[in-house]
Amino acid sequence: MIGTRLPLKTWREYKALAEKKDSLTLLDKDVQQCPYHAYKTLRDEHPVHLDPETGFYIISRFDDVKAVLKNPDIFGNTPTMESTLVAQNIRKRQRDNEIYKAKGWVPGLSLPFRDEPEHKQMRAVFDKAFRHSRVMEMDGFIQSCTETLFDGFMDRGACD
Repeated sequence: MIGTRLPLKTWREYKALAEKKDSLTLLDKDVQQCPYHAYKTLRDEHPVHLDPETGFYIISRFDDVKAVLKNPDIFGNTPTMESTLVAQNIRKRQRDNEIYKAKGWVPGLSLPFRDEPEHKQMRAVFDKAFRHSRVMEMDGFIQSCTETLFDGFMDRGACD
């Protein structure tokens, strides 16, 4: 939707959705399609918002975000048990874990959800793997994979 102007009716619908603060979630497909009214509502009326789908807090004002980032001892990235329980869809989680175990990998916290010193250690591994020079060495491979993936769904006109 980048660069596409939505019809006025659609803008009103997005604005109305954003005004439902208690049920406002950034995972909603309509909010993801056009998040700007939701962002404005969060900034203006609900600067610290508990997303009902994820269980994560959304901090929407610049000065508040800056304060959170400067105080990692108070505001960690590691999800709490409470936020995990709010966000958890038990059947989906069980199904996913079965798939992961069958493939030989059980998921852990990804980089953005790790606190120091684990975050720094993991980041060091990724920094080496994704340096510009390393990515450029893989350019042909990446191009080939991308074309193959696109070829797999282009005729359908959509993908997951």
